[in-house]
Amino acid sequence: MGHLLDERQVGDEGWGPGARGDGMRRRRLGAIVVAALVLGCGGSGAGTGDTRTGPASDIRTSLEVDGERSDEVPRSDVSTDEPPGGDLGPADGATADCQTCDVPADTAFEIPPAPDADGDGVVDGLDNCPSIFNLEQADLDGDDIGDACDQDDDGDGVADLSDAFPQDPTEWSDSDGDGIGDNSDEETCDGIDNDGDGIADNGFDLHEFYPDADGDGQYGLVPDELQPSCASLLAAGTTQDGVYTADPDGPGGFAEIPVRCDMTRDGGGWTLVFHHDVADGYWAGNQDSLERSIDNPSALRYSILSHLEAFRSSDGSLEMRIEWPGTACPGRNIWRQTSNPALGPIAGYQPLDIEYTDFSWGGLELNSFNAASFIDGSVGIAYWFYAVGSTVSWSSPPAIPACSMTPAERVSLWVRPDDPVAGASPAPVMACGPYGALSDVPGDCAPQDPYVFSGAPELCDAKDNDCDGTVDEECPLGSITVTSGPKPLQFYPRTPATGTCTFVVEGETQGAATEAGIRLLQDGKPFGTTLAGAGPLFSIPVTMDVGLHKYEVVVEWDNGTGWWKPVATFKNVVCGDVFLIDGQSNAVASDYHGELLGDKESSTFVRSFGSSVNGPSVAGDTGFHIAVADSPYVPGAVGQWGLHLARTIMEAESTPILLINGAVGGTTVQQHQRNDANPEDLNTIYGRLLWRVNKAGVAGSVRGIFWHQGESDGAMPYKDYLDLWTAMYDDWLTDYPNVEGIYPFQVRAGCGNPTWNRNVHRDLPNLLPKVKGHMSTTGVSGHDGCHFYHSAYAEWGERMARLARRDLYGADVPGNIEAPDPVKASWLGAGTLSIEYGETGKNLVLQPGAEVFFTLSNGAAVQSAQVVGTTVVLTTSNSAATWVSFVDVQGDIAWLVNDLGIGSFAYYQLPIGQ
Repeated sequence: MGHLLDERQVGDEGWGPGARGDGMRRRRLGAIVVAALVLGCGGSGAGTGDTRTGPASDIRTSLEVDGERSDEVPRSDVSTDEPPGGDLGPADGATADCQTCDVPADTAFEIPPAPDADGDGVVDGLDNCPSIFNLEQADLDGDDIGDACDQDDDGDGVADLSDAFPQDPTEWSDSDGDGIGDNSDEETCDGIDNDGDGIADNGFDLHEFYPDADGDGQYGLVPDELQPSCASLLAAGTTQDGVYTADPDGPGGFAEIPVRCDMTRDGGGWTLVFHHDVADGYWAGNQDSLERSIDNPSALRYSILSHLEAFRSSDGSLEMRIEWPGTACPGRNIWRQTSNPALGPIAGYQPLDIEYTDFSWGGLELNSFNAASFIDGSVGIAYWFYAVGSTVSWSSPPAIPACSMTPAERVSLWVRPDDPVAGASPAPVMACGPYGALSDVPGDCAPQDPYVFSGAPELCDAKDNDCDGTVDEECPLGSITVTSGPKPLQFYPRTPATGTCTFVVEGETQGAATEAGIRLLQDGKPFGTTLAGAGPLFSIPVTMDVGLHKYEVVVEWDNGTGWWKPVATFKNVVCGDVFLIDGQSNAVASDYHGELLGDKESSTFVRSFGSSVNGPSVAGDTGFHIAVADSPYVPGAVGQWGLHLARTIMEAESTPILLINGAVGGTTVQQHQRNDANPEDLNTIYGRLLWRVNKAGVAGSVRGIFWHQGESDGAMPYKDYLDLWTAMYDDWLTDYPNVEGIYPFQVRAGCGNPTWNRNVHRDLPNLLPKVKGHMSTTGVSGHDGCHFYHSAYAEWGERMARLARRDLYGADVPGNIEAPDPVKASWLGAGTLSIEYGETGKNLVLQPGAEVFFTLSNGAAVQSAQVVGTTVVLTTSNSAATWVSFVDVQGDIAWLVNDLGIGSFAYYQLPIGQ
């Protein structure tokens, strides 16, 4: 553009005010004005000459400057002096000869208006925000972007939406909300970062202050006796070994108890939960090992394993240490595990500092192999080394098994949670002053309780309200003796019609106690409260809902003050359904092959009662247990298919299950008969099972009985076996009067060569009304000729669970859940035999090779076999046979199965009709 004024040639002071925004706009205007002048034609007539010599009055233009229109700007008003920058000559490519102009000389003309997209009267070329109506053209930070569309008006690098002071480039935050920016604000002692430097109370000295956790106006720390463990006592400043008071269960649980603390070894903070010195003898059983001498942690036999759950770490694990002090085993093992060894098998084992690893050490677990020890560390095998809770002596002189098969006279088990302040109120805080609810003088002996502080009135609520060291001083003394109530791991049977469990807590109030009450918690939350009537003797009914819930039953007393004082808490109580198992070794169904898979299905919601030990010593166990599968004749043993069956029902129906297994291996049906003169005869299989059921208090609530027996009865005639089985059945209906369904298995061919009793198993649902269903044991792999592998037992449990859920729970169980069972056989014509399976014959599959197990009465060979609909059609060269049999052999064989893989019943001499 040669002689046109280029804004790049003019500084901020050129043509117009020096302000940056105005200068830019006026430079653009100057370029337009000069362009208009240069493009005009001068001269007269044909007029040859440059534009500076033509008549000034003939040059007109229309401009708009700062929103005001100047319609005519006469040439005489435009200086023809050369502007700064040089000669105002012709534009590039133009001449001064008017003969080259497109308009005649001395003709006025007008420049078209420039575009204005936002309609604010400022043309786009001059608008600092051309897309937003912006008449004022404000630009606070002078960046040529108008404030109307500038996201950071003050140019301080903080967007307006986040800027507490969007018009002040020196401030952008106001941490304390006082209207003064942090850069100008002064730090004050208030716990707030006033000056915005990222540090509250910066520059002030910090001191220790105490919070008022319960809002009673008193300040202080958690007193030692309310700390939950030795680890929390250590964190609170107790560093010496010794016996202290702690509250493992926290407020609302058991009362505070004395605990022995190891504060110096292995990092300190260890709480003793079990100690056994054989000089004091041995334990009476698991219940004795669970809790003993709870008020004397120096006793030779001491256990608070009943409190073990209270010592879990924040990640859910138990950190434990086992040792044998003063014995030939000087070392110790330290580890973590997620399972409670008092309840079941090992899970979540994590070694931390292990010095003994022999004899399958891998943590501690419930001893499910024998009753010689409550807990042991020989994981998954029949040893009981690293024993805890030994019931018998081992070695001579008397000892317990310990490290490297070494006899030891004593054992100790310690636990340490990794969250030492669990359950405690807030610790002291560091602050510059007592702002908020803080004090520099502790004065609250129970900062978790607003009714307990120095000078508070005694409320006779089993607390030291006034912090003088005496509980309920000058209050009348009272208590409660509970004579009947829940046991550890108590299971109560539900009433199917109501879906609830009801039990009674009985006892006697003593002293000042005039009322007894029950407070019920479901999964730790309040569920209900029941009060007894007047009188020292009380009987309080309690009702629980069925479901996968754990209940706590808290027994309390009052003397009319309204402050209830707890005296006993029964935890881990459940409500559900009861089933029984009986039979011989395949009903025992223990881990015959060392797979260690059965116990993996253990659950707190599948329980048993007592021990399945084969003999009168069964009377030594009157407790509930978490059900186990792998070991036979131990507390809580229910067998592999039994545990899978119970767990399947439990999960599908959201119902806890109590399963009691009374089976004994190698027994005949005769040995399972009742002694009518003494039904609970502990020398009989029947009597031991009945005794356990009665002791559990569930005889009237048994819903189902499962039976697997017959191998030991060999070739017993059909009628003899049926008569004995029917007699046992009748006794069951007498002793378990509300049983809803009985379910026998048909035994497999194999050890004992069972024959005709297998037909009895197949016929029972058609003979006895309470036999609601039956099940085959064919169609599965894993048969060793007598017993089965875990996968086979689990399949049996799955099959039976389907039947029980259909019959007893009304569940809509999909698929062909019945074992294929022949209805009739008939000749269709010469050499063609049809075996009809009816409703159980849907989707049959005759596996290749299974046809060899069909036999005919006349010995004629079966030439072919095929499935046609719900029938199996055999072809033979001879139609004289009067019966057909389908009998398996031991081992894994081809068979007739349905689409669920359930094998057909075997059958002997099924009559052939015409």
